[in-house]
Amino acid sequence: MTHVQCPPIKHWRTSLERLEKFICSDNLFSDSNLTAHIETDIHQFCQLPHFTCKGRPTFDQVSPAKSGSFVQCDLASKKFGPTWSTHWFKLVIPSGLLTCTQTVALKFKCDCEALLYSVDGRPIQSFSDERSIFKIPTQHSQKEDVEYFVELACNGMFGAGNHCIGPPDADKEFSVKVSLVSVDEVSEKLLLQLTLLHDLANNLGKDSIPGTEALYLANDCINNLLRSNFSSDSCLSCSTACDQWLTSGVEGDKSRLTVHAVGHCHIDTAWLWPYQETERKCARSWANQIALMEKNPQFTFTCSQAQQCEWVEKRYPNLFSEIQSACHKGQFLPVGGSWVEMDGNLPSCESFCRQFLLGQTYFKRKFGKYSEIFWLPDTFGYSACIPQMCNQAGMKYFVTQKLSWNLVNKFPHNTFRWIGQDGSELLTHFPPNDDYCARMKPSELTRSEANFRDKGRSRHSLLLFGHGDGGGGPTEAMVASMHMMSHVPGLPYCKPSSPEDFFAQVEGDRGNLCVHRGELYFELHQGTFTTQSNIKQQNNRMEQWLTQLEFALATLTALGQLSGHRLQERVEEAWKLVLCNQFHDVLPGSCIEQVVQDASEYYQRATRILCDVSGDISSPPADCCMTKANMSDCALCDEASFKSTLADYLRKDDGIFELENKYLSVEFGSDGVIRSLKCAGSDLNLASSLGLNRMVIYSDMPLFWDAWDVMDYHLETGDVISADHCGEEFGGLQFNYKIGEKSSATLEVILPNDKPYLEFDLRVDWRESRKLLKVEFDFNLPGSMNKAFYGSQIGFVERSTSVNTSYDTAQFEVCGHKWAAIQQHGAGCAVLSPAKYGWRGHNSSLSLSLLRSPKAPDANADMGEHRVAYVLMPYTGTFQSAGVQRQSVRFAEWVEDLPCNIPVPRHIANQPIFRISTEAVQLSAFKLSQDSSGYILRVKEVFGSCTHVQITSLLQFRSYQLVDILERPLEANVMAWEPEKGLQFSIQSFKLVSFLLK
Repeated sequence: MTHVQCPPIKHWRTSLERLEKFICSDNLFSDSNLTAHIETDIHQFCQLPHFTCKGRPTFDQVSPAKSGSFVQCDLASKKFGPTWSTHWFKLVIPSGLLTCTQTVALKFKCDCEALLYSVDGRPIQSFSDERSIFKIPTQHSQKEDVEYFVELACNGMFGAGNHCIGPPDADKEFSVKVSLVSVDEVSEKLLLQLTLLHDLANNLGKDSIPGTEALYLANDCINNLLRSNFSSDSCLSCSTACDQWLTSGVEGDKSRLTVHAVGHCHIDTAWLWPYQETERKCARSWANQIALMEKNPQFTFTCSQAQQCEWVEKRYPNLFSEIQSACHKGQFLPVGGSWVEMDGNLPSCESFCRQFLLGQTYFKRKFGKYSEIFWLPDTFGYSACIPQMCNQAGMKYFVTQKLSWNLVNKFPHNTFRWIGQDGSELLTHFPPNDDYCARMKPSELTRSEANFRDKGRSRHSLLLFGHGDGGGGPTEAMVASMHMMSHVPGLPYCKPSSPEDFFAQVEGDRGNLCVHRGELYFELHQGTFTTQSNIKQQNNRMEQWLTQLEFALATLTALGQLSGHRLQERVEEAWKLVLCNQFHDVLPGSCIEQVVQDASEYYQRATRILCDVSGDISSPPADCCMTKANMSDCALCDEASFKSTLADYLRKDDGIFELENKYLSVEFGSDGVIRSLKCAGSDLNLASSLGLNRMVIYSDMPLFWDAWDVMDYHLETGDVISADHCGEEFGGLQFNYKIGEKSSATLEVILPNDKPYLEFDLRVDWRESRKLLKVEFDFNLPGSMNKAFYGSQIGFVERSTSVNTSYDTAQFEVCGHKWAAIQQHGAGCAVLSPAKYGWRGHNSSLSLSLLRSPKAPDANADMGEHRVAYVLMPYTGTFQSAGVQRQSVRFAEWVEDLPCNIPVPRHIANQPIFRISTEAVQLSAFKLSQDSSGYILRVKEVFGSCTHVQITSLLQFRSYQLVDILERPLEANVMAWEPEKGLQFSIQSFKLVSFLLK
């Protein structure tokens, strides 16, 4: 045949679209383009042996049923469901269908998730809408049939909602198609090459020489393939031409960014699916990566959550052994050092310590080393305590990217030095592709270079590639693309790498990098400070209970009343359950209802453990009394020490109620609003004309992320709710509120005689839809200098209350732990609440967010009855001198009302176990050490001061040594403990300090 000679007509748009149609598998021409020539059908499985089971059994658990309970199933006529159910299939591939002259693959197409097993139960590869091909290894004998099993999970990669974040549809069904195909691997490679050329041309554009060359080369390949009717020789020659052009770039061009490509698979520990499904997602995802590593020795893959590793270890021991082997080869890389990828705002100081202690300890025990890199790509803001926590857990580096989602201000750096509130430093990197689920495309390399904001200071960045959130990880095509793109003209230099290698390069740039001090505030998802109130309340309760019980165990062991080490191990199991619930879609509340139920079950399990431990130590010896820990006083106190008497109230003729004790006086209107608040001996009324304790309800309809976001425009929609009834109850006042058409609230107010604050106990029956309830306090403090103070894990955070800048404006809802305060010289007022985290400070007012009612992904979020306790504490001087921080700890202990069941000698009860010489230093933990060699005493500086500290104790010790939160010595000196002197040391502002006592 003679070809017609014609000058090429290379119109940019038509050529580009022609190429797109030629490589696309889901368009009108897919029966005739390149994709139609990659696979050839060999055999269609119309029926398969099928077995349905309840729950999520392991391979071994269904093994006895494999021969007797599998029944032939017609795949064409049947769909599989309902949502969250499990189905098993048995696949027998006749030996006659396997040849050594072609690549034969199993094609398992499903619109849900599945996992392929070998006949001996080894997980091999996942199937999903992202992966449907498994190439059968050539070592299988052509004389023997090949058997596999497939576990089908009836949920998609992102759960089972009918839109992105919608609640799951409980009755979904899924289809399955199974066949054997032969794969033309040359055409398969050519398809990938042409896909890269298309993305390159589309991204670089017609004004770029490499972009134009890429398009013209692809166009020539199309012509050659069509002329030859896709002959093997033509496919091979086109692939060779593409290879030559794709490798014609310059390696290590110092005028370009160097992109370090690392495989990654972010798996949410729970989100749009429950915890148990995550166990299977991990196996599906990691089995894929082990297979890729066997074929690609340069490929590396990061794994960041110890909890997920432990799940795989227990459920898939064979796979876990392969992971350990890949780790020792330097391909499977444990990073992060935390038990889960936790929320970065809400956990307490001690929770952060335990995330790292348990996570790093697990990595060291199972993989042979600690991680040096904290890895938290997808959480909703980052506390200023994190650099210190990481440093003390052996980590020098940090990788995240979430601030690229900021709604108002673009964060100014990608690689920078993050300085925490105490001066600790983390070398931090935000991958400039602004994603942790890259697909390994040329456009992602050019985007990384264009977005990189630290040009001139560094020329290295990370690219994290692989399907994520719902799992899956890198594919074979992505890994092949990574290798192909190492020397592509017009692109930054891309190379297979690891996070360790990346930071080793960036270390040389440290002196050139900019500094960011303080918290990394995320300008989105502020609703997560409030959503799912019950989870936050249970988390706060368990955090307190765990540390209090550890305090008691350590104290009783030191007194010789028991050997607490066995009990401490059980307490650690409870810690793991609580830490798991601190995952960044569970504790923030951005999860489906089934996850909320899972979290509640975890808290119940943790509660049972702690009750059992308490029961084991609650048989008092002679001359003992029953106590519980009072962490604010470092004591074990009896029930009577937690009791208070109440101040009387006075009803005035004008409908005003007055309460007074030796610390303060307060006047309420019948609408529940405070009209006057004064400290004893002061004439300053701290209440403005608007009053204090106003209940306000707002419309709460975000732009998209329902459970996550509260938008700034909600502030334009507030309606004040006045009490419709006022009465006297239990020695205090009671106000009743009608909220909307369906909700109601009762507020009880008391003034203890011995407390410097007013207590509020709010009970709400909450039935609203997309509303936000707040309590607001408008103070008469005009000299507050446009700033407010908020409790944090260690000390406090100072933030602006003005809207002078775009950064101020973006922080219309902020996170605070246990308290917030506004003050001017000589006077101020604080609001205390132990399990509410969403605050707003504006001018001289504070508001506390109480309840939200989003409808996705949990349609019933926060519906039902709630109890909210809060305190109003006026003071003179500063919040430090007035003891606001200590009172917030005391109030939290009173609110939770934990069981009083720890027996101690009467002469010890109500006495400080430790005496700390300054109010600026608070106890964080007193516990048995991990290695059972002694005790860990941990304290924190909370005033923001530098001071000298002396700590003495009723307990007897021989020595003390400074350690980090992994309980490793920080200095060689072991100091002798002298009872009169105890511990003496200097502490810097906001420092966390731990000692090993023996």
